[in-house]
Amino acid sequence: MQSFETAYGTSPASLFQALLRPDKSKMSAAVQRTPGGKPAPGAGALLRFRNNQMIFNEGDEANYFYMVVSGRVRLCKMRYDGRRQIVDLMIPGDIFGFEYGTEHTFTAEAIGKTVLDSYSCRPIERLSEERLDVRRDLMTMLHHNLSSVRNHMVLLGRETARERVATFLATLAIRFRITGRGVMDLGMGRRDIADYLGLALETVCRELSGLRHAGLIEILDHRRIAVLDMAALQSISEGLQQRRPG
Repeated sequence: MQSFETAYGTSPASLFQALLRPDKSKMSAAVQRTPGGKPAPGAGALLRFRNNQMIFNEGDEANYFYMVVSGRVRLCKMRYDGRRQIVDLMIPGDIFGFEYGTEHTFTAEAIGKTVLDSYSCRPIERLSEERLDVRRDLMTMLHHNLSSVRNHMVLLGRETARERVATFLATLAIRFRITGRGVMDLGMGRRDIADYLGLALETVCRELSGLRHAGLIEILDHRRIAVLDMAALQSISEGLQQRRPG
């Protein structure tokens, strides 16, 4: 899976930062809140969220979009049986919440302590009507978001759990610009990884241990993983390595 920068030659954040130029003096360390206690976004408002705190719910009006400053965000769908399916993971620099329609199509939740920069959608919508370059950049970002969901569907179609876990690690390493060896902070627990990959928690733990025993990764703690052999991870991801019998 290509990163946004590789595919389009720029970061998603750069598409709008130059246009909006938020007033940084409004970005206080304190969270802006409504009387009900919920963070109140505004153009260029810096918002802080606790672990597992909801940012917006599926079906909410899509009046704002967000850029991850620190922490992680999961976009998820709740199934009728109450189970959760994570469809995308946002890391620092990623933009999410800008929709084709008027409502959010996913639920967004913070993973760990998370800081977001929020922006009103209306200035971008107005600019896209007036300027061709803004309209092009907007369509580029929406296309990337759609491609990300499509790539996740491809990931879930991998034949083995080992391929899914290797694909997850290799893709995340690319997003963190790791090409050979390097350490990445997953910023999430095994349960989130399992929900993202559509696997049982025990399966994810077993496959991570298998990759560690194979010398491809080193598990430093519950969040940090060192990539030792990126090429081997990508080979497993692409189904090029021989599958284990049974």
